[in-house]
Amino acid sequence: MDTSKPVKRVNLLMVDDQPSKLLSYETILTGLGLNMMRATSAREALEQLLKNEVAIVLMDVSMPEIDGFELAEMIHKHPRHQNTAIIFISAVRLTYLDRLKGYEMGAIDYIPVPVVPEILRAKVSVLADLFRKTRQLEELNQELEQRVEERTAALEASTASERVARLAAEAAIQVRDEFVSMAAPELKTSLAGLLANAQMITRKLEMGEVDTSVPAWLNNGLHVIDEQANRLTRLVEQLLDISRIDQKKLSLERTPSNLAHMAQTLVDLFAARSTNHQIILTADRELIAEIDRDCIERVLANLLDNALKYSPNGGQIEVEVRCANAGWTRISVRDHGIGIPLEKR
Repeated sequence: MDTSKPVKRVNLLMVDDQPSKLLSYETILTGLGLNMMRATSAREALEQLLKNEVAIVLMDVSMPEIDGFELAEMIHKHPRHQNTAIIFISAVRLTYLDRLKGYEMGAIDYIPVPVVPEILRAKVSVLADLFRKTRQLEELNQELEQRVEERTAALEASTASERVARLAAEAAIQVRDEFVSMAAPELKTSLAGLLANAQMITRKLEMGEVDTSVPAWLNNGLHVIDEQANRLTRLVEQLLDISRIDQKKLSLERTPSNLAHMAQTLVDLFAARSTNHQIILTADRELIAEIDRDCIERVLANLLDNALKYSPNGGQIEVEVRCANAGWTRISVRDHGIGIPLEKR
């Protein structure tokens, strides 16, 4: 915020029924950055006050019709001029009671005649500077209030947008969960039937129960069906797990299981599916742990699936199942693929 921007010239109203005194005051106060206005009566002064914002009124006490005390009271009763600074100047009414009445009427100062130019100039200068600084503070306060209002409005708009986005996301998650809960069982049933038939045909081919002239592409196709059906089954299980986690309905069925045996079974299964990779298992024997076997199998199967997918042909995949420390077991899968870029980790 710029506090050094120029301020309008301060309006000073001089009121005296003698024009010569007004001229002398104007001469004394020249050069203070004032816009000096003259009035030779209380009525003229009131007209000027109704038209302009006056910071300082310099007035004589003894004037015809309406004296300075009455004019000061009228000025301060107007809402626009309640804080207008008034300086009385008098050559006649100089008693203690006169001064006291002047201050009761809201005067800032009471100056006797003859006026000392330096004193009058100094007092008016201080009042003018005070008015300027007060106006600057008011403008700064208005600017701050405007900025606060703008910031508040922006925050409210942002909060409203975030609320709408959150509600939309929650609705989308609910739709997804409903779809998964309805579609997953059907998908699992269909995949189970497809997988069972593919495995049955494969076994019959291997046992010679069908024509041995079956082309190689059929054997390959059955192998692909078996592999992809198993993969889709795992994906469906993962979708169900994600939905259960979001709904806080995922329950674990912990039973004592041989982790080494489970890992060996999965390694054998994936090794049979890929002849382009070498999968090496290193495991502690008889490593028993209380786990949800289905969940751990899906996790390990997903890691092996990714390792096969992103490892180069002929690459080596290392699976390790070890007792890390008391009460804990570590399962790791390492491949030699391209890895995940640092910015996406």
